[in-house]
Amino acid sequence: LGTGKGDDLKVIIGAIVKIFLGFMGIVMVILIIYGGFLWMTAAGDEKKVEKAKEIMKSTVIGIIIILIAYSITAFVIKSAQTAVQSRTTTR
Repeated sequence: LGTGKGDDLKVIIGAIVKIFLGFMGIVMVILIIYGGFLWMTAAGDEKKVEKAKEIMKSTVIGIIIILIAYSITAFVIKSAQTAVQSRTTTR
């Protein structure tokens, strides 16, 4: 991004997606901490405990989705770069 070397569109899009997924990972960590804080300060109130559990459960599901999205993105970008490199070396 911004190297001035005529970055390929696939590389730029891949970098943007990785930055976005990294940001979402930070948000998920904050949500886990928030859910843990709610649980610890519930003082035995079942409604607060259930809310905290729901936040943490939803966050874990979100983390799994983010990891899968990151893996797919990394695979597609790597495959695209390999295909472009092999195409340019055979010419």
